[in-house]
Amino acid sequence: MDLSGLGMVGLLYDIDQIEIFKGPQSSVYGPNAMAGLISLKSTDPTDHFEMRTSTRFGSDNHYGGSSVMNVQFMKNMKLRLGGVNNYSDGFRENVTQSVTHTNKREESFSRMKLSYDPNNQLSILATLIYTKLENGYDAWAPDNNTDFKTYSNDKGEDSQRTYGYSLRANFEASENLSITSITSFTETDLVHAYDGDWADSSYWHDNHDFDPAVEGWAYEFYDKNERNRANLSQEIRLSMGSIILGGYFKHLIEQDEAKGYLFGGVATDAISHYDFQVTAGYAQYGLDLTSSLKLKANVRFENNSIIYDGSSQGFNDYWEKIFLPPIHFNIDHSMLGYRAALHYLKDEYTSFYGSVSQGYKSGGVNQQPYLSDISRPYEPEFIQNFEIGLKHATDKYRTQLSVFYGQRKDQQVSVSSQQVEGDPNSFLYYTGNAGSGTIQGFEWENMLNVSSNLSMDASLGYLKTWVDKFIYFASEGMETSGGDREAAMSPIITGSIRLNYSNDSGIFGSVRSSYKSGYFYSDSHNKKAEPYTLTNLALGKSFGKTTTTIWIRNAFNERFTTRGFYFGLIPPDYPDQLWKSYGDPRQIGVSMDYKF
Repeated sequence: MDLSGLGMVGLLYDIDQIEIFKGPQSSVYGPNAMAGLISLKSTDPTDHFEMRTSTRFGSDNHYGGSSVMNVQFMKNMKLRLGGVNNYSDGFRENVTQSVTHTNKREESFSRMKLSYDPNNQLSILATLIYTKLENGYDAWAPDNNTDFKTYSNDKGEDSQRTYGYSLRANFEASENLSITSITSFTETDLVHAYDGDWADSSYWHDNHDFDPAVEGWAYEFYDKNERNRANLSQEIRLSMGSIILGGYFKHLIEQDEAKGYLFGGVATDAISHYDFQVTAGYAQYGLDLTSSLKLKANVRFENNSIIYDGSSQGFNDYWEKIFLPPIHFNIDHSMLGYRAALHYLKDEYTSFYGSVSQGYKSGGVNQQPYLSDISRPYEPEFIQNFEIGLKHATDKYRTQLSVFYGQRKDQQVSVSSQQVEGDPNSFLYYTGNAGSGTIQGFEWENMLNVSSNLSMDASLGYLKTWVDKFIYFASEGMETSGGDREAAMSPIITGSIRLNYSNDSGIFGSVRSSYKSGYFYSDSHNKKAEPYTLTNLALGKSFGKTTTTIWIRNAFNERFTTRGFYFGLIPPDYPDQLWKSYGDPRQIGVSMDYKF
């Protein structure tokens, strides 16, 4: 089921396997895996009864629960049900509205899996998911305070409802031939709305002397975007020993409706229709060159067809509502991905590998109604990647080291710009292309069993990126340059260390600290985030079928930023400055799990 581009809750509950694929994986997984992929596989139905449940309570008015049940109807039919529900206020105090839930997180997720094996050759697995997110959105303040106080008077919303279905059928035609069909469909309704000026009229009057009676207009902005996305995909795969052949088709239709207005200023309504079709074919071949040296190669060719239609309304000089010129784009892109890897098994403990690969990311069309025509489309991005590494594992410790270098072509960058001075709702975040760039570094992971009760995990990453200079249009007819520096949202150093303790009496605990160095917020300005370290603690005990855990997230109450925008907000001169959104402060809670 393709859920890329959607924030989802509950996906880590009742998970059977998590696979992390590093480096370009486009030849197998398509454009969503240009720089790697995390694959989550939920637990399939089993032939025995299982039932467990969990409840959670914590600060920030947090509460939640989850449960899973597995039953077998008959010898060849099994059912597994699971669900998750979470709520928290969102760590914000809205001073204007005198409430604490304007940034709330109210999320639920449910999943049903039904397996049916009519005979020894055919197996069928049907999956149904439903998710409902009714989140608020109130994360910014015009005074940049670190006390999590906000002043918005309009309702912010970040909601989502998704239905998803998939049907996977596998037919073992012979010992060396199997045919797999995977059909999936998802439909999602999303709403994103926010108070564009982040405050009410009283705040602007009391703190910045903005008087609507004197100015003749109220400094009030609001933006709302409603989106419907329907995604149908079909994949057919043939496995013939060491050869895999496959075909893939996807059809995504998205309908957007955006509304934004400025009292006494610019007003727009915009509707856009996005039709995206993907057709791809792929092949994979594995060969044992010797008993210890193996080769695996795969290739994928993909064609994307994009049709975009947009219409919008605005006001003329006489404040009459008029239709603006319609927008139509018809784009067709072809992309090639490949990967060839050698794997050498030195002995039962140590192996080495090397790979060369090309990944890609689809081009597309920016849908924001304020955007200039020249900035609206963007091209596919390609990366050629080279990687070498080693893995070593014994009963006591496990270590892995990889070194990589990648050359990016037509690099996609996230560009932020304010299209209309004095209108914060015209501040846009859109995608453009830089000429080229590079990415290089290493990743190291290690696990050590210190004793029968104590283990340690550690990781260290070094990432050096570069984006060549590029030109984009900050507003109509105004060229601005970016790049010639490191890529945005790419910290040079990341690391973590975790200690895990457990004993025979059922007591367990863990301490985990993670570090992230400073990084640029955006490809279109040079403001950087500060480095930070977060520490999480957990202590618990198992009592037969019950497990109780006390946990602390961000134990030292670190203030750290998650996003940073640079634009003019404060009237009357609207000087450009950096605006920050902060991650969650300390949270303390308790979880209780029971297995029937």
